[in-house]
Amino acid sequence: MRRIVMLCLTVAAFCWLAQAAPVPISLSGSTTPSVENVKSEPPEPGTRPRVHGNSLDEGGETCATAVAITGLPFNEIGYTCDNNDDYDEACPYTGSTSPDVVYSYAPTAEQWVTFNLCNSYYDTKLYIYQDVCQSPPIACNDDACSDPQGNPYRSRLECVHLLPGHTYYIVVDGYDGDCGEYVLDVTDCGPPAPMVCSANSIFSQPPVPPDDPAATAYVSDFQYSYRVYDNFREVTTPICDLHWWGLTAIWQTNHWAICNNEDPMTFAIDFWATNSSGLPGALVCSDTVRLNRQPTGLTYGAANFPLWYWSTTLDPCCTLNAGWISIQGVSTTTPNCAFMWARSLVGNDTSYIQHPTGAMQLLEGVDFAFCLTPGQQEEMDMGDIVHPLNAPFGYPTQVANPGHVVSGIAWLGAGISAEPIPNTFDADLFDDGVAFPAFMIPCQPTQVTVTVTAGPNYATHPLFLNAWKDGNDDGDFCDTLCPVAGAVGTPEWIIQDAFVYPGVHTFTFIDPGLTDVPPYTGWFRFRLTGVPIGPLGFGLNWPQHCPGTFGVDQLGEVEDYWFEEYQLAVELNSFDAIAGSGEVTLKWETASETDNDFFELSRNGTLIRRVPTQGNSAAGHTYTFVDTDLENDLLYTYSLSAVDLSGARQELATASATPYFSPATITEYALYQNYPNPFNPTTQIAFDLAESGNVNLTVYNMTGQLVTTLVSGGMEAGHHAVNFDGSLLPSGTYWYRLTAGEFSAVKKMLLMK
Repeated sequence: MRRIVMLCLTVAAFCWLAQAAPVPISLSGSTTPSVENVKSEPPEPGTRPRVHGNSLDEGGETCATAVAITGLPFNEIGYTCDNNDDYDEACPYTGSTSPDVVYSYAPTAEQWVTFNLCNSYYDTKLYIYQDVCQSPPIACNDDACSDPQGNPYRSRLECVHLLPGHTYYIVVDGYDGDCGEYVLDVTDCGPPAPMVCSANSIFSQPPVPPDDPAATAYVSDFQYSYRVYDNFREVTTPICDLHWWGLTAIWQTNHWAICNNEDPMTFAIDFWATNSSGLPGALVCSDTVRLNRQPTGLTYGAANFPLWYWSTTLDPCCTLNAGWISIQGVSTTTPNCAFMWARSLVGNDTSYIQHPTGAMQLLEGVDFAFCLTPGQQEEMDMGDIVHPLNAPFGYPTQVANPGHVVSGIAWLGAGISAEPIPNTFDADLFDDGVAFPAFMIPCQPTQVTVTVTAGPNYATHPLFLNAWKDGNDDGDFCDTLCPVAGAVGTPEWIIQDAFVYPGVHTFTFIDPGLTDVPPYTGWFRFRLTGVPIGPLGFGLNWPQHCPGTFGVDQLGEVEDYWFEEYQLAVELNSFDAIAGSGEVTLKWETASETDNDFFELSRNGTLIRRVPTQGNSAAGHTYTFVDTDLENDLLYTYSLSAVDLSGARQELATASATPYFSPATITEYALYQNYPNPFNPTTQIAFDLAESGNVNLTVYNMTGQLVTTLVSGGMEAGHHAVNFDGSLLPSGTYWYRLTAGEFSAVKKMLLMK
């Protein structure tokens, strides 16, 4: 067999096989992962226009004038292009001439804090000084994340360890010379994951501390065609839990870069017997798991690669007294983050790495960080929904998936209980944190009240509430229902990462459901967590199913409910408000009516007219009402409700219109400021046309991308108003532009959710 030689280039901090094309297999934690100071990808175009005008708060010019952060969580939008270039650090790129701003933070207790620029509008850089603003910073990052639209080169520092008695200076900077609008989010990420194995471990190899010269991580990832094996021995009880540490990185031409695109990450975990040659032999136990990482608050190398911690329960437990374990990342996302298994200084100095050729190479003097324990030691509250269409994936409902450690920090309702396996549905007496209304009607506004309770271990932890409803009874939470003209509809994610605190909270939302079926059961899940978990945070599932992404949290609670859905006496096709001169014409069309008594019309919340029904009909009816004696250029909002023969009242729809002066009074073109502004999520844009002709009214985001076209075609002279719905757009500033003949005007509006 040809001998395989591994060459380690310590300057660039990676290794490759001598006889093959450069394929990285290890990362040294003691040096910078690249000697370059220019990105391999071109930077984004230079400066950005100021999005929010002059109304923003922002950081100070220098550390001497730094803006103090007085409490967490903290959020601020700012602008750097009108500042000076006062500071620069290698993160790992150098030579930046970007202007920067500075914040300060003085914690009163030990904290692990995340600093996030991922929602910013330019190529950012972020670093932190302790007490004095001089090199080296205690943390530094350039390109850890992308913005919500997928634009790369945004910065994030996760779970930075801060101590009381110090002042920390947070510098918001840019790459190369880029500047623009930034969004700074600062949150407490809670206590870090452990750096040692628990006392009940049956085998223990903790990770190398990041400041140790031996702090190295090796690639063990299917997409990179490498697998690492380490051995264990003298294990006298079944292995039921596995814990390990590592990094996530991506190879960029000639260096490793931080990669945060995969969380959760999928792992293949295999246990092997030892063969007659002392190598991994027969496969004894195998499992594939999809797990969320936990931050340790520590970083490797000058580029500050975050060190992550993962843990899982093996089901069933694995019985093997001595042998080998391999942990390999097997995700198939693009771009793919490589799992890099962190080293340990404890062990027998013997491990192997399998190369793309299949050859096994001895890593003499190298051990890897993992712990084996006999079983789950933490008590957990678990979800309990069951549904014939979801087993075992949809919602999901599995052991510790979703699960919440009974930590004494915070929960929903009066109490919380732990269970070794999920309860029979609706048998958990402590699913008591949510109060529902008397009835719910699909596709109509509804309201729930949620009680958040602080426990003895609560210490101003950030808390986030999410909720989902399976509105079409298909066993998952991934659908969009109640479609309406010009909009996508209502997601089954009904409460969306709401920041909450101990107390009682009321949430209003559109009830996602079906209007063309008899009354049926809606299934609900509520989760209180210590981090935002997003629309797929209802559990942890495989990507080929409704792809849940969040399994276990270290605090909080999951509560599952079912609720009987009513149906409307009236099925509505449309409801329109048409502006005229000093009046608004209201038109609505029903698809069907059953035992309806009358309709109610309200203007700006005040009842103005009751309109009798035209009788039961499977085909529906058409109605018209003209609201007169109105003030021109004032926005009026109308609501339409139906009252059935039993007296039950249901709000059907809302519409808005702005009366205008007659066309004869309009002699000039004009584009008016939208109203309301800021808005969430709808607003109205009004304009005047001096002549009839072709008109275009378009909306753009701050990168210049077309968001939507509101008007395109011929229009009569006169005053006009168009509604804009930003339900599906992120918060931020948008531009709207009117073009009519030779007339063109642009204004901006602010969507705040």
